[in-house]
Amino acid sequence: MFSNDLALALPELILAGAALLLLVAGAFAPRATTALGIASILALLGAAAAAATGPSGVAFKGGLVADAASSFSQVAIYLASAVAIPLGQRWFARKGVVNFEFPILILLAALGMGMMVGSGDLISLYIGVELQSLALYVLAAMHRDDAKASEAGLKYFVLGALSSG
Repeated sequence: MFSNDLALALPELILAGAALLLLVAGAFAPRATTALGIASILALLGAAAAAATGPSGVAFKGGLVADAASSFSQVAIYLASAVAIPLGQRWFARKGVVNFEFPILILLAALGMGMMVGSGDLISLYIGVELQSLALYVLAAMHRDDAKASEAGLKYFVLGALSSG
């Protein structure tokens, strides 16, 4: 029974595991942004393949629903996220900002979005929204030397905290 639930949650497990592993790898090699970006893209493509070819059904007592609509949405989200990583890395390179966290935050935001489209109850939807928005708060303030980016991240965080409350 539990193994069936894990099979349905395979795309989310791939993204969560990759984000954790890449975060540890980035802590030890913070200048390896290209390698981390490629690994993140590969994780997103793997999750998209798992979502496209995975089984359908309901898992975790209705918390996760895997059907054609959620699989299509997850594949679209993961492929768009995979395209966003090299585009964002090129933008940061032009600005002279070196940060290994960017592809990892994209992975976490994609994980939250994937959880949202596959949610079957309100609590899993809320967890997906929070996971996606927390990653995007940090992405909004990623350019640390820019006052506008810091202000945007802080305003986005306050707005999100108030709306969550």
